[in-house]
Amino acid sequence: MVAYILSLLAGLLMVVGGLLGAVLRVGGMQMMRMARSGVGAGFGGVLGIACGLVVLVSALMLLKEPKGHVMWGTLVIVFSVFSLFGGAGLGVGLLLGLVGGVLAVTWAPTKR
Repeated sequence: MVAYILSLLAGLLMVVGGLLGAVLRVGGMQMMRMARSGVGAGFGGVLGIACGLVVLVSALMLLKEPKGHVMWGTLVIVFSVFSLFGGAGLGVGLLLGLVGGVLAVTWAPTKR
């Protein structure tokens, strides 16, 4: 349950960080009128949003399908590291994602 909560918070922070990154980068480029540099201006933000969404879905699947905890935890870890290129969830999202992913991988679900 702790892995789920940490991963969910990490995904939310990554999405927020990605949105902020996309808005600030694109808005800043438009304000400075750098047409040539603006081609990939919001890519980091979009990458942060995408990584955050994958982490969110993995966290939800961790709760719904606990048998696949190793796969979902691995996805959380991998996309938390990828989020470094997209804002890393304001720094805290990266750390929460790594801890949540490791806890998910090492967690042993109880038999029902």
